[in-house]
Amino acid sequence: MALPYALEMIERLFSKFDSNTGQLNADWVPDMQGATEHSVGKHGLVPAPTQEEVNRPLGGSGEWLKSADIDITGIAEQARCDDEGNVISETYATLDDILPDQDPTELFNKALSGE
Repeated sequence: MALPYALEMIERLFSKFDSNTGQLNADWVPDMQGATEHSVGKHGLVPAPTQEEVNRPLGGSGEWLKSADIDITGIAEQARCDDEGNVISETYATLDDILPDQDPTELFNKALSGE
């Protein structure tokens, strides 16, 4: 069930590119809505950062955070480190995590061909 859905999403994404500019037509994706204490957020386009926000992370509220606003309580104890003690950033899912035993090139070609 997941594979047909993933292929449909990839196909929809490729159909939204402007063939003249190669850019994604952003008007088909709604803006992201951040979460609050009382409601879940909604996926969508990330708000554009200002020049002052260029190095800030985006919070779940949908706002660009200042480092003083970031709660890191308990994070350091959970972080994975290499042999030299450097934190390894592995907080994102890979295609293999989502669709194990699938060839990414094959998925991409199927999406392009409309299979």
